[in-house]
Amino acid sequence: MGKKHHNDGSNPLLRRRSRSYMDRPVDKLPIRQRILIVCEASEQSRIIFLKFPIPKDSVIDVRGTGANTASLVRMAIQIRDQAGQDESIKYDQVWCVFDRDAFSAQNFNAAFQIAEQNDIKIAYSNEAFELLVRSTFYLSGHGDF
Repeated sequence: MGKKHHNDGSNPLLRRRSRSYMDRPVDKLPIRQRILIVCEASEQSRIIFLKFPIPKDSVIDVRGTGANTASLVRMAIQIRDQAGQDESIKYDQVWCVFDRDAFSAQNFNAAFQIAEQNDIKIAYSNEAFELLVRSTFYLSGHGDF
């Protein structure tokens, strides 16, 4: 049989191999953020959000539902709660994005109240903002969406 080597510290190759897993750095990987964005329009909003620069350690799930204001917030709660049953797809942040449009103040305010009670953030826009975003993408050479 061949000669058996033992690590007495004199051989640098064996010394390096003997490094324990406990000596390795821990907590060096960034925490991954899972963000759910629930919006009114299906494909248009999805394309807009996916063109935004996002950190490499983040995952953004954009869902267009066709719902609006308060019903959109309720749908976001449902999606979040279903995902929360599986720890690997639980969302760190949930956002609802909708247009102000001509919805009643009661419906609009109800959306904010429901969202606040359920730890959901809201972003809303008006038609002028949408026009600005569309023209910016078009004029910047990214095309229309």
